[in-house]
Amino acid sequence: MDFSKEIMDKQGYGDYENISIKAEEFPLFFLCYLSDPSDSGRIHSTVRQRFDSGDEVNVFLFLYS
Repeated sequence: MDFSKEIMDKQGYGDYENISIKAEEFPLFFLCYLSDPSDSGRIHSTVRQRFDSGDEVNVFLFLYS
């Protein structure tokens, strides 16, 4: 996924790429969700800012997850 400003300004949505991978080749992962994600925007709106500022938790999660 690419949500760069240039792409968002040009087409109004991000670029998405399909990835062909067999289920057995896919790494183990966890999918977490809330049935009422009313605060999702508030929580995620600063993720990029926190990463760019070197927030240790965000940097670790992006680089090692």
